[in-house]
Amino acid sequence: MRINYPMLYRIVERVDQRRDYYLYFHSNHNHAMFMSQAKETALFCYWLIKYKPISFENAYEESSFFHENGYTINELYAAFLLMSFITGLDEENEKYFNERRSRHLHTVLRIEKSVKRH
Repeated sequence: MRINYPMLYRIVERVDQRRDYYLYFHSNHNHAMFMSQAKETALFCYWLIKYKPISFENAYEESSFFHENGYTINELYAAFLLMSFITGLDEENEKYFNERRSRHLHTVLRIEKSVKRH
């Protein structure tokens, strides 16, 4: 695996800029509105998928992973981050991401990708 650290830094920077934007434009004189952790996590995942800072060592491995799974390593990591965030909010949420449902998510991601390609 390779990680493009300058791109990863850019993602963190963009999320930080958006947090400042949110505070500035959504607050009023009486109340400051801060971006929630859920929004920050979702935004980080969005930029992770868009900029793709994580890659395999060579194009063959990248292509093989995509053809076997129907999604990129960045999309998989983004889904993992979202599931981790959701299950970390409340133990009740863990029941929604057990092994069977995680396999179902894997299947849904593959179907979604195959529909988009056709």
